[in-house]
Amino acid sequence: MATPVLVYGWYGKGNAGDELMRLALEQMLRLHRLEPKFVDGINEFDVEASAGVIFGGGSILQDQPVWSPNAASMLLGLGDWAPYRPVFYVGVGGETEIGEHHEAMIHRSPVVAFRELDIPDLAYWHASDIEDACKAMAREPEGVLVIPNVEVLPSHNDPHWVHESWEHFKNEFAQVLDRIVERGHRLSFLSMCDAPKKRDVWAAHELMGRMRHRDNYHVYQPQKDNPLWIAGLMQSHKAVITQRYHGIILSEMAGVPYVSISHHDKLRLTHPHRGPDMSYYGVQKDPLWGLVETATLSRLDPHCPPRSVYDDVIKRVVTGIREWK
Repeated sequence: MATPVLVYGWYGKGNAGDELMRLALEQMLRLHRLEPKFVDGINEFDVEASAGVIFGGGSILQDQPVWSPNAASMLLGLGDWAPYRPVFYVGVGGETEIGEHHEAMIHRSPVVAFRELDIPDLAYWHASDIEDACKAMAREPEGVLVIPNVEVLPSHNDPHWVHESWEHFKNEFAQVLDRIVERGHRLSFLSMCDAPKKRDVWAAHELMGRMRHRDNYHVYQPQKDNPLWIAGLMQSHKAVITQRYHGIILSEMAGVPYVSISHHDKLRLTHPHRGPDMSYYGVQKDPLWGLVETATLSRLDPHCPPRSVYDDVIKRVVTGIREWK
C-alpha cells in the first residue's frame, strides 16, 4: 500500500514551470510507493493524514507557508506539540533569503535538496521523455519564440524605479522585436504563467504595443494537461528569448538555442546555462540583437541529467519517513 505524503508548493495556479515540477514529483514519488497530495496551503487534517510533508520545488523559501495555526504548531513543534511529522525539502530554490519558519524546519529536516546545489531542477526529470513529447509538433524550425515575465510589469503603486526599468526595457526590447520581424523571422510569444493575477500575456501585449511593426502576433498558452508540450513548441522555433527561469530549463532540455534576460538571480545562476544572458536592468538593443541573431544560427544539444540523482533523494525521503519517531 502506498504511503501518503503532503507536497506543498505553488501548484494549481496556471504556471507551466510549477506544473512541470508537480508532474515530476508525482512520478518519482509513486515509483517509490509514496502517494502525493499536492496543496498550496496546509491544514492540521492534511498533516494528520500524511506520513510526511515535502516542501518543493521552486522559490518558496522566502515566504511563510500558507498554513493553519494548528498545522504550523504540528510541523514546528510549538506549544505542547513535539514535531508531529517529518518535513523534507526537495528541489527548492536557495537563491533568496530563507524565512524563519523554513529555516527552523530545514535545521531538523532529514532531507534538504536544493535545486542547482544538490539536484538539478525537478523539471529535468522529464528530459528523457522529451523526444516522445515533441513528436506531435515535429517540423522545420522557424522564427523566434519570446517568453515574457509578468513579474517585471509594474502596477501604479510600485516604486518609481520599477516603472523606469520597465519603460527602458520596453523601448529597447521592442526594437529588437522589430528587427526580428524585419529580418523575416516569424515572431510569437508564450505565456508560461496564466495565474489570475499573474498573466504573462499582459506583458506580451505591452511589448507588442511598443513595437513599430505592430501586429496580431500569436501568444501560445501551455496545455494544462501536458506541460511538456512547450518543449515541442520550442523545437519548432530557431531560437528562444526567455525572461522565465523554466524557459531556460526547457530550452536546455529541448536543445533549442536561447537568450535569457534576467531580472532575478535564479535566471542568471541557472545551471547549465549554455545560452547567453543579459540583465533586464541593462538591456541595450544592439548587443541583445547580436545575441539573438547568433542564437538563430546556432545549435544546442539537449541536456539530459540521469534520473538516478532524483531517485537517491526520494530514497532518503522514504528512509526518513520510516525512521521517524
